[in-house]
Amino acid sequence: MVVGTADDSWLSPESSFKSRVESLREMPFIFTGDDETYRFICQRVGEHFCLVWAPDDIQSLLNASNPMSFLKQLIMKRFGLGMLHPFDHHHPISDCSFLGRRDVLQRIRANPRTNFALVGPSKIGKTSLVQRYLRPSHLNRSLRLRQFYVDLYTLPPTDHALARAVRMAVDASASAYYDEPENLANFLEKARLRFGTLELIMDEADKHCHLDTMRRLIHLAQRDVCRLILVGRWRLMKEAVHTRDDNFSRLEPLVLEPLAMEEAISLLERPLTDLGLKLGTVRHELRTVINRLGRVPGHIQEFGCMLIEEITGNAAELTSDHIRRALSRVITSSRLVGLLDDLSSSSARAAALIMAMYAPAGGETDPLWLREEFSKFGILMRARDCMEVCDELVIHHLLGYQNGVYRIVRWDFVAEGQVERRRFLACLDDELIAVRRQQAS
Repeated sequence: MVVGTADDSWLSPESSFKSRVESLREMPFIFTGDDETYRFICQRVGEHFCLVWAPDDIQSLLNASNPMSFLKQLIMKRFGLGMLHPFDHHHPISDCSFLGRRDVLQRIRANPRTNFALVGPSKIGKTSLVQRYLRPSHLNRSLRLRQFYVDLYTLPPTDHALARAVRMAVDASASAYYDEPENLANFLEKARLRFGTLELIMDEADKHCHLDTMRRLIHLAQRDVCRLILVGRWRLMKEAVHTRDDNFSRLEPLVLEPLAMEEAISLLERPLTDLGLKLGTVRHELRTVINRLGRVPGHIQEFGCMLIEEITGNAAELTSDHIRRALSRVITSSRLVGLLDDLSSSSARAAALIMAMYAPAGGETDPLWLREEFSKFGILMRARDCMEVCDELVIHHLLGYQNGVYRIVRWDFVAEGQVERRRFLACLDDELIAVRRQQAS
């Protein structure tokens, strides 16, 4: 857009350009023809994410030997790092920050008649992967596939609420809202005739696994009335693997692993170098941080945000002090609580804390060792219960499992100092009390 006069007609409420100037998703360019207009537009635009070009800027771009480099320098000059960095640990990732997972996406797409249980801990990227999968593809067109995404996070865990959410996602009519859960099969069969192959992607499904409506949906998926992809954490995995329910046993478990090391490094280092920061001698420290955070995408994104906030002024080089301060903001007591809250039971939380404090050198452990540790606190645990707990910790990437050996892989969860150990012990005491009460009842 070329602005030649100080005309503010584009600032009217109905102006589409105004909404683009105020958007956080794009950076409009405004080219001005004289200095007076440049100053006027800068005043009008204010702090919005919009690049206003002065006449000298335009001339410099035209004369630059490397126009792209000049453009990057101009953007860096006009906007702070906080406005330019792509790190985001609060929302699903949909841009080039989505890395890896090609094998998972390929497996889902290459098996259109398989119903999956997509499982993993918080911040591992389950919703980001689902959003990427929901993008239109050639397979969708060839199979006449209609996809419906249902987020169950705030949905009450009742049969009526679940059946209603499914019906309203497929057909948001008044009759669909008031229909009974028992009529869900008839509703979906009619929808299949109308739309073609139905695919239901149900996110945050853990709290709804026990419902008759969920079992009914899985049964309908086995009859090819629809295809079902359930997304959740350990409770969903437990139903898919450890249950005796014939319906859930027909779900194919699909566990999201941490990123490969090179993918995790790229997720952190590429934006930093794009922002003009010199990594220099701290690359090894960044690798150590990535390992401590378990190569979990959401935690790396969070660390990236904290790192940018720690860089003040015109600093062009990343330092060890920046990294240390950012990491101390990520690994906090509230983070410990969040990791524990992800686990399904007091037994699992107590096991995680026991391993964090008492695991042998090297972090190698196993269910029988865990059983012995529980007995030291006067708690008798069955071997099979300890095995199930270890499996849950693997799903949440607090433990790794390879060649029959369990090993701690999340070193941000290990108490290193005296203050941390006291906090861990206090949390452990609380969980052990809860375990004793459960066993007594």
